[in-house]
Amino acid sequence: MLENNQLSTISRRLRQKQKAEAESLAFIQLSTINHQPSTINHQPSTINYQLLTNERN
Repeated sequence: MLENNQLSTISRRLRQKQKAEAESLAFIQLSTINHQPSTINHQPSTINYQLLTNERN
């Protein structure tokens, strides 16, 4: 049977691991959100290009 200090060490390591995983997931979500505005910003230039092309034709 595990002693109390071994159990507390195991539970502390488990909490640290869960915290690290949660932090890395949060970072991935933030970096994904940061990519969305640049994608949205590309749309107006595409629309402007279509307008210019239509005016020439």
